[in-house]
This record gives sequence, structure tokens and C-alpha cells, in this order.
Amino acid sequence: MQRHPSNRNLSIHYGETFDGLPIMVGKGPFIHEHLARLKLTIDRALGQYPRVFAFRCDLRFPAHRQFAEQFSSNTVIGDFLESFKTQIESNRNAAAQLNKHAHTCEVRYVWAREQGEGSGVHHYHLVMLLNQDAFRTIGRLSSTNINIFHRLEQAWAHALGLSMQEVRGLVEVPDNAGYHVQRNNPKTQAELFHRASYICKTATKQLGNGYHVFGSSRG
Repeated sequence: MQRHPSNRNLSIHYGETFDGLPIMVGKGPFIHEHLARLKLTIDRALGQYPRVFAFRCDLRFPAHRQFAEQFSSNTVIGDFLESFKTQIESNRNAAAQLNKHAHTCEVRYVWAREQGEGSGVHHYHLVMLLNQDAFRTIGRLSSTNINIFHRLEQAWAHALGLSMQEVRGLVEVPDNAGYHVQRNNPKTQAELFHRASYICKTATKQLGNGYHVFGSSRG
């Protein structure tokens, strides 16, 4: 298998599938180890929950401001994820107070740090995985109810130290971003993996600069 020229610990994956699952061939080639971590994360979510709600989202920085760790570390993505997980845990604790049978929800995720050509500013692509019996939709920006989208914005605002108003438009949810995946339905798993494989592509990842360009939940 061909090694990545900028990181010999990584290998380049060609082909139309990975471990029997379809990938976005037109976006390739891909990083083999990143595809493996993506699959492991999905498998762990389905191992815990028979139904998983997964969705894609992107996080961007404001054009008019720079942050000390914006170029040299991934502190902000860690802070974002911790804030989002705390919000989900709080929601589930509140639900349990009302109903002792309320479903729990462990947050799993995969993220990629990417940088467009000619741009000095990177952005993050994420795949988030939740227990579908607890959450089954992202919700709308215009909704007055607290939903997943609002929690994403709040987490990004927290990570950047900005107000909710200042991060408007910086959290992007692509079209048809949500997937309802079932443990016993390989078709739904294949559909999710195909869409999520996008963040495992080699293009636009700046390797060899001393920071990670890809990460995932551990458990």
C-alpha cells in the first residue's frame, strides 16, 4: 500500500470501497487509517445503540478575527466537542428527571481539519453520531426551541469565546445532512459511510505541520 508522502505513518487508499462499504470515489484518494477510524466509530455507535442518528456539519472561523491557536493547534475543536457533549448530557439528565426510562446518549464523532488551496485559514468537517431514540433531527435555525443546531452554535461560540450572534453562519449543515442508521440494516450503514468518507480524503489536509488533521471519539 502506498504511503502518504507527508506522513509515512499513513497510507493512501484507492478503489471504490473500504471494507465492503462504498466511498466517494470522485473525491479520492483517501487516507486508509482515517477510513478505518470512521468505520470503527460507526461500529461502536451501532454496537451501543440499535438506531443511530448521524449527521454532517462544518465549522468555520469568522473572517474578521484570528485566534492564537487557530493555526498551530486544535484547541478549539476540543473545546467545541466538550461543550456539545456537556449540553447533550444536561439534556439527558433533565429527561431522566421526568422519566426514569429516558434514553441515554453518548456523543461519538469524527472530525477532519482541512484548508482550501490558497487559503491560510482552515475549517473543520464533522460527522456526529447520537442515539436516535434520544435525538432524531438537527432542527431548524428559525426554531424557538433548543435543538441540535442551536447546541452546535452554542458549542462553537463557547470554543471561540464569541457570542451566539457572532457565530451565526459559521456552523454549516449541508443539504440532506442527517442519516437514520440501523444496526440490522446494512443499506443505511452503507449510505452513511459513503457520505462520511468525504472527510477521509487526502485533498486539502495539511500534513506534516505538527498538529493532527483528523480525530475521533475514543470509546
